[in-house]
Amino acid sequence: MISIKEFQGRVNKVNTEVSNRGLKALVIIDSEHRSGGGNVRYLSNFFSPQNLGVNAMVITPEHTTLVVNPGFKGMSVLVAKKVSWIKDVVGSRRRFWGHHDVAQDIKDVLNERKITRGKIGVDGIALATEPVAKSIRAALSSFQWIENTGIVEKVRMVKSPAELKLAREASRLADVGMTALLNGV
Repeated sequence: MISIKEFQGRVNKVNTEVSNRGLKALVIIDSEHRSGGGNVRYLSNFFSPQNLGVNAMVITPEHTTLVVNPGFKGMSVLVAKKVSWIKDVVGSRRRFWGHHDVAQDIKDVLNERKITRGKIGVDGIALATEPVAKSIRAALSSFQWIENTGIVEKVRMVKSPAELKLAREASRLADVGMTALLNGV
């Protein structure tokens, strides 16, 4: 699990970019099961091991909300609240497991934050299936979209001291494993 300091640093860097671009919010749509995914996990420390479609985050200057497919009996929501520093976790208020309405959940979060129009960044729409992407586009049609901002990717490019420490340890362990393999151990 990432530390609270690491989490806050990542979200603060994203918020700085959101502010610098004049956006009212950044919506991050993600699927761990599609190539190019991982931004929600990077920022929240949560990913669904079940292939349940997309997860999302809504980041505003004052709030960070994680939007997840609730899973069977809301288990994904419970897991998200355990593994993430984000405590505002939404898991489809309108439907039951298997019928996650991520588009409406995102819109509801923006409405709760009193963001109903203006410029928002939307990253990762290509990771959603076409029907889900269509419903997200319809739900957020009152906004001026800045699509594919690359904000999270930009933040991910500069490694924090915690990330560098983990990368060095992973390299050390890989070297130990390779040495053992070459020595026939």
